[in-house]
Amino acid sequence: MVPVNEGQYLLDALFEVGPSATAGMGAEIPVSWSEVWAYAQATQNLSDPWEFRGIMQMSKAFVKARRDGESVFAIPPIEQVIND
Repeated sequence: MVPVNEGQYLLDALFEVGPSATAGMGAEIPVSWSEVWAYAQATQNLSDPWEFRGIMQMSKAFVKARRDGESVFAIPPIEQVIND
């Protein structure tokens, strides 16, 4: 597992791109490949394919967590068990 501080630039990139996008009727969706590509081209902060995939996976997880969090039965992230 990579220590968080070594991957901080990926978290920064996610939030600079925007962790999510808006679709019709205000629905929240993960960012698109073209948005991540445009960010990478403009900043030169990303170059490896795994970085692009990582940003996309983090965006999908962000949107899923926001949707899951709308339930009154949702488990707060701090109380969730993560299996590695």
